[in-house]
Amino acid sequence: MPKVALLIMPKYISTPIHQEAMNRLDYDECIDGDLIELILSSEEYKELWDTQIFKKINNTISTNIDDYEDCSIVNIKELEIIENIVQEQIKITIQGQILLGKFLYIIKQAIIYKTGVFFFF
Repeated sequence: MPKVALLIMPKYISTPIHQEAMNRLDYDECIDGDLIELILSSEEYKELWDTQIFKKINNTISTNIDDYEDCSIVNIKELEIIENIVQEQIKITIQGQILLGKFLYIIKQAIIYKTGVFFFF
């Protein structure tokens, strides 16, 4: 029996750089330069997942960042809340700290551009 290779798709955390880019994202019509993205391999995703950051965010702002889910956070107040959560997690985490830093950068850009953070898991 032949072996079947599983295609493991990367996970994306993205922020549009302006409102027009955010509108294109809604229709999956983004053009080059529209998004700042953190593209996670399965290993990186697991490493970030294991920090419990998504669980903390979900519990704090009542969202659903999870496997096989797409989720977005577009409320600036909520983005500021998760920015603080990630900053605190960076202080107490050793494993996953670099990925948390990259995630924090995405959040900060979303706040600056007044757009949002989009999770495509």
